This record gives sequence, structure tokens and C-alpha cells, in this order.
Amino acid sequence: MGAWTSQTVKFKWKPTHGETSLYEQTQEALLQSVSGSRQMKKEEIKIALHRYLEGQLSKHNTNFQLLIETPRPIPEHTDFIDAAISELSEIAKYEELICALENYS
Repeated sequence: MGAWTSQTVKFKWKPTHGETSLYEQTQEALLQSVSGSRQMKKEEIKIALHRYLEGQLSKHNTNFQLLIETPRPIPEHTDFIDAAISELSEIAKYEELICALENYS
């Protein structure tokens, strides 16, 4: 299984021992479909889109939880409440997109 590595503050998933990341799998499928060697199936596109949306939802949920649990001044933001509302808006957006994907595809 892959491992999490830290580069200063950013965390990045590094696949190990022949494991490919979701990004690499999606890129490969897209390149193959563009080059005509393989056409992406509808289900593959839906799965990749769903994984992307879930990842974005998780990111914004984590940001919101950090804002609430450890309220500290944010250098770029002067308004803490606006930052929390912004994260909640993103959470709602991605939840709605996931719901729409599940209901209309």
C-alpha cells in the first residue's frame, strides 16, 4: 500500500510497489481515450468523477473542522466567520454535486 509523505505543510500520497494513484489511472484512461487506443466507458468516467467530488468534499470538511476545533487567526483572512462560511459553502456545493451525479447519471 502507498504511504503519506510530508513536504513542509503539504501532504501527498505516494504509491508504492507498482500501485498507481487515482490521478495516474485517470490520466492514463483519458490519454488512451484521446489517442483513440481505448474509449473510456461511461461507468469509468462516473467513478472517476465521484472520487474527485468525494475528495473535494473531504478536503473542505477537514478545513471546516480545523477552523472550528482550533480557531486561530488566518493570515490571509481578516474574518474568521467568512472563512468558516466559505468552507461550508464548498461542502454544500460538493454534496449537491455528488447527489446530482448519483440521481441523474
